Amino acid sequence: MKFCYVIIEGQRDEKGYIPSAVFEGRSGHYPMTGQGKHAEPWHWGETVELAEEVCARMNERMGITKKEALGMVIESMRGLDH
Repeated sequence: MKFCYVIIEGQRDEKGYIPSAVFEGRSGHYPMTGQGKHAEPWHWGETVELAEEVCARMNERMGITKKEALGMVIESMRGLDH
């Protein structure tokens, strides 16, 4: 299943912006806040610009274009799982 990362401007803590994963064909997003006893949230920058740059690089490494990522994010906002 394809997915991309996205930065949501309100999703941050004192250490910076926390990315979310968005999955193709699923509604919503999944913040990378850490799972388990010793897990920490992911932080991709203290500014939204830096966090978005890291996000774009990570998506590119996975072979996800900006257009594909935008499509997945828009689809996730529709609230329709299929």
